[in-house]
Amino acid sequence: MKKQIILICLLLSCCTTISFAQRDMKAFEHLAVGLEAGTTGIGLDVAVPLHPHFALRAGIAMFPYSYSTGFDIDFASSEMDNIINQYPDIKNELKQNGLPTNSSELDTEANLKAKLGLLNGKILVDIYPFRKASFHFVAGLYIGKSKLVSVTGKMPQQVTEVSEILNKYSQQTGVDFETGIALGDYSIQANELGNVDAAIKINSIKPYVGLGFGRSVPRKRIGCQFEMGVMFHGKPKIVSSIASVNDLLNDELSSSGITDIMDKITIYPMISLKLVGRIF
Repeated sequence: MKKQIILICLLLSCCTTISFAQRDMKAFEHLAVGLEAGTTGIGLDVAVPLHPHFALRAGIAMFPYSYSTGFDIDFASSEMDNIINQYPDIKNELKQNGLPTNSSELDTEANLKAKLGLLNGKILVDIYPFRKASFHFVAGLYIGKSKLVSVTGKMPQQVTEVSEILNKYSQQTGVDFETGIALGDYSIQANELGNVDAAIKINSIKPYVGLGFGRSVPRKRIGCQFEMGVMFHGKPKIVSSIASVNDLLNDELSSSGITDIMDKITIYPMISLKLVGRIF
């Protein structure tokens, strides 16, 4: 922990040290490239000065991360049990196929793949209120993917097969048996093949404000920056390209993993450290 604190102090010292040339940079006189790592993943920036108090940055940031996790299956358990008990033919067919004849024996969790959609281009302006200090404000836009988190995969085979058999008798029972997963406060239905496709959707254009230390166009050849701020991505929505999205009526069901909180926040916190090099 001490080593980490010392490293951060050295970086901040590097960012705030004033060892610049005396004259101010003119507009577009220099070009710098920056490599960053932070809560948006890894990124690349190019920057030019606009004025002694302003610099323009453009770049890209990405966070290529995916993982497998379990999602609770949403299905009408009491309705399933009632149908099976009322129609012996359905019960016999389930037995012949080695399938459960009551809801308590069905799988209750689907193992699916969740993927972060943090891939954004950015256009930012650094505002330096003091000519000789590296402290600055940042304002601009991130433009990129509208899917913050996407979920794909298949329902357990057992659940799909039971659903197929129940739906064979839908004209007799008058019921279309549907299954899905719980995502946040919603139920995402699987299609007839048991495939699941869902996403937490945000705005593709996201305003950003922040503050930091260090110059995006260093007056020496090499410099560094520390920055923190917030990206406003709007109120997330649950969407699916292959099925309908319904309110989750069963309060006992809940999705797992980062989707529990990401579908309820409207901002994304940003912290980054950057190594900057002036090309000319």
